[in-house]
Amino acid sequence: MRVLPPVLIRSLGTVAVTALLAACGSQTPTTASVPTLIPLTLHLGGLDGVKSAALKPQGVPFKDDGTSAVQSVHVKVYEEYSTDGGSVPLRFDADGNQNPNGSHDYIELTPAQMTAEIRLAPGTYDFEATGLTATTSGVALAYDLQSNQTITAMGGPSEDSVTFRLRTLIGEVSLEPVLPVNYVLPGQTLDLKLVVQTPEVAGGQRYAVPLTDYSFFETTGSETHGVTVLETSKLGERIQVTSPEPESGYTDVLLYQKLQGLATPNPTVATFGVTFNRPYYSTTGLGVDLERPLLEARSEGYRGVSVIFIKVRDTVGVARVEIFEGVRLVASTDDPSRPIDDDDFGTLAYTGGDPTVPHDYTVVAQDTSGNETRVQVHADVVPPYDPPKP
Repeated sequence: MRVLPPVLIRSLGTVAVTALLAACGSQTPTTASVPTLIPLTLHLGGLDGVKSAALKPQGVPFKDDGTSAVQSVHVKVYEEYSTDGGSVPLRFDADGNQNPNGSHDYIELTPAQMTAEIRLAPGTYDFEATGLTATTSGVALAYDLQSNQTITAMGGPSEDSVTFRLRTLIGEVSLEPVLPVNYVLPGQTLDLKLVVQTPEVAGGQRYAVPLTDYSFFETTGSETHGVTVLETSKLGERIQVTSPEPESGYTDVLLYQKLQGLATPNPTVATFGVTFNRPYYSTTGLGVDLERPLLEARSEGYRGVSVIFIKVRDTVGVARVEIFEGVRLVASTDDPSRPIDDDDFGTLAYTGGDPTVPHDYTVVAQDTSGNETRVQVHADVVPPYDPPKP
């Protein structure tokens, strides 16, 4: 039997060597097209918790106890990644080898295991890392995409690694006064805090987005009415309220800014609008609001549905409208689970009541100063709606 030179054996993949050895003798050996798999280390940084209460970590969202809100990072490898969601990730076997028949299409990294070794055929790949709140079915909170990473076999086993720097995804942004402010006066100076939070997770929890993971006012403009911006930072800004221009028709101050960061789904850089809006106090100088809201409410049956129509206005500003049936709260402008519809023309409507029985409602309106108006509304039974016959 003819013995293969050692150099030739090392240069062939396992499958090719097996085939050649089986074919030893009078047959001419053939080379199988099985590529050599190159080792590559995946490395994840930034998930270590900071236990000291005096220190706040950056890089990914953290809980109040200093532990990472990201508990699992799924790394997917693509020959060509596309943001339209049509890309198919490579598959891997249990040992991290690229294998079209592998059992999973991602490699998992965790705060306890922040490195992993995989083996890929030589080529150029895109690596996508998604940080989740849990191992499976977790909410995505962070993301990174490392594109055009070339893997080669030059010089023997590769010592290269791909390091992921996760950026936190943005779910909600707002500008809020540091001290409670229901209305504003010309000449008043206010500090506004910029609140940038992750998408909502179980229990309605959101986490703060690190300052490094968004841009504020750096490349985008703003729109203001009755506001002069005095200071700006990624924590917020200091503003001064100016007198309203008589010809503008504005009764509120308005500050509209833009913020940029990663948004879902299919994470890409997006622009978020951030608004601060408060009504001017109805008079100049100091004063107190002793006027309660003007409230109108009526019941009307429409096409088999009982509707409560509401109109409310106030000299300073309406804070909320609530509807009670007896003592039970059934609708509120403050509670999305008990909605009151708004037609954008100043009329509110509630359609949640059973039209087959009568109801007695109490509609309550509160202004931003705490003044309150109540109106009793009786809703009769509404006959069923019969659609026209064809």
